[in-house]
Amino acid sequence: MQSIRALSSTVALDVLLADPRYQSRIDGDRIAGFGASIGGETLLLQAGAKLTVSIGLSSKQVIADPRLKAIVGYVPYFGQPFFPAFGRDQNGLDAIAVPFLGISGTADTTAPVGPAIEGVERLGGSRYLVTLEGVTHHFDIPSTNDIFTWTLISTAAHLGDRGARVQLARMTNVAGGGDDRLLIDYTAPALPFLPGEADVVEYHRDLTDHYFITANPLEAAARCVAAHRRRVQGIRARFRSWCARVPLFQRAGAFPRHAFLHDLPA
Repeated sequence: MQSIRALSSTVALDVLLADPRYQSRIDGDRIAGFGASIGGETLLLQAGAKLTVSIGLSSKQVIADPRLKAIVGYVPYFGQPFFPAFGRDQNGLDAIAVPFLGISGTADTTAPVGPAIEGVERLGGSRYLVTLEGVTHHFDIPSTNDIFTWTLISTAAHLGDRGARVQLARMTNVAGGGDDRLLIDYTAPALPFLPGEADVVEYHRDLTDHYFITANPLEAAARCVAAHRRRVQGIRARFRSWCARVPLFQRAGAFPRHAFLHDLPA
């Protein structure tokens, strides 16, 4: 049944894109999907995830539709703790880089949050998991604003709206409504870089508790080599930034300043 859903969703998209009544209204490069319950599983399978096909938890790809550029799953079905939907340890999701937002209820026993956490953490692209406290497997009316705010901003952020990306990077919950909490938060780099944007790397040396930040690729490479030789153990994080020119101590002239948009674990 799950395979049929993913194949049917792909065919439905084929029909819409081939129909002259809809062709001019659909941007084929900006297609996103929203699915509830098994609908969330369906979209991941459509994007190329592998479906569990045996009691031994082996998995097999159903289809790989590259037209999906972002996915949102509401109370998405990732299987049960004893029988995950995407293979052993959800490893059928390892190769999926399509941005995904999951919104799960903490009291949901039909699509429990545990397998969702395990699955979302295995995704390779931008990935987010928002939990709705006390919500079971239904559309929670008090959380309506939370659900649609997260959905619309996340979708826009990964369909080319850089302003929405900045907003998404700063969100942890939506005011009012239900009790929503951001549990998993990772935003992959958006390529290509826009004019003035840079890739910034931050290093931390545990021994002295010092931080070092650079946007110079050669300097970053040199730091990596030095850290390896000295066996320096510490975090290395990557950030998206842009350069701004601001006055230095109110004097004439300017200097480049990096303003961070979001944190990207290396």
